[in-house]
Amino acid sequence: MRDGDFAKALEHTTRAMEISCIEQDLFIIGVALDQLGNSQAAIRALQQYDARTHAEIGHERVALYLACITRRKTAPAKDCWTEQLNTTPTK
Repeated sequence: MRDGDFAKALEHTTRAMEISCIEQDLFIIGVALDQLGNSQAAIRALQQYDARTHAEIGHERVALYLACITRRKTAPAKDCWTEQLNTTPTK
């Protein structure tokens, strides 16, 4: 997704999720949906990821991303993906 082709990332990751059911795919799907302007579907995917992940860092990532989506309601230019790349916990 670093190349910014979120539509392509969404398509490939959704297909991968259907095959493998890897929880990380839900996070990627959520980010891609958000970047494509579908924040409601993004929130649902991120919440599903949060419910499935057992890693504390996963919960932190979701909390940060969901908080960014919420803040963006008052600051429409907010890019949550860039913020996520700059603030992801490294524990």
